[in-house]
Amino acid sequence: MKKTIFSLALFFWTSLQHFAQEREIIPLNEHFYPLSLGAGLHTYNNVKTLSKDGEVMEKIYTLENTPVEIRKTRYGSLDAPDQKSSQISKYSPTGELVSLELVDSAIGVKVIQVMTPEKLILELTCLNDACEGIFYPDGEENGIEVDRDVLRPSPTSREIWQKFIMKELKYPLTARRLGEQGTVWVGLKIDQEGYLLDKAVMNPNEVHPSLTEEVLRIMDRYQGGFFPAQDFSGSTIEAWLYLPVRFVLG
Repeated sequence: MKKTIFSLALFFWTSLQHFAQEREIIPLNEHFYPLSLGAGLHTYNNVKTLSKDGEVMEKIYTLENTPVEIRKTRYGSLDAPDQKSSQISKYSPTGELVSLELVDSAIGVKVIQVMTPEKLILELTCLNDACEGIFYPDGEENGIEVDRDVLRPSPTSREIWQKFIMKELKYPLTARRLGEQGTVWVGLKIDQEGYLLDKAVMNPNEVHPSLTEEVLRIMDRYQGGFFPAQDFSGSTIEAWLYLPVRFVLG
């Protein structure tokens, strides 16, 4: 039954019913961030198209043209502009489909399903920052109750993280005098035990240098801890966590 659901979902999302109106090729770094705005070397190409009915398709390839991910996003209507449905298909280095992630979101609500061609992996519903769902690692037929997306690393407490940012983050005087503001996207490399291994700013060319320097300055001060990511078998793995840090002038 679960394999049938996977097949039907994959067929629905891979059926193209409209011709593309717009198409562009965007170079990406190793974090899948646009190279023209981000940092790092050219690692992937994102072939992005927009269909007549408003569906955005992003096909991400290696420089050898091997598919890595296919992302499809459909936004809500004028009556429901905050609704969004998306799908992410991930592929192995040999081009085989590894997993399919379906996400439906509206105001404060997000529903996530992750599956492989063989089985359902994760079902999760989040209301703002409160989540509940079931994780089905290998060997767990009935699943394990979870309160977060266990396939990605995360702070052990969003509340502690927010309090840390509010306490430690200082608005650089240079940026304040120049009226500079914006959002710094910081990447944190979390190991299997939940410890911070490395950090990097994804969008240094989008914001003033003093803002990125301030974010990097405080990252090593965070003592709230992290949950490591898990793979489909339930083993903890090393992975990157991406978080926004916003600077807004009052």
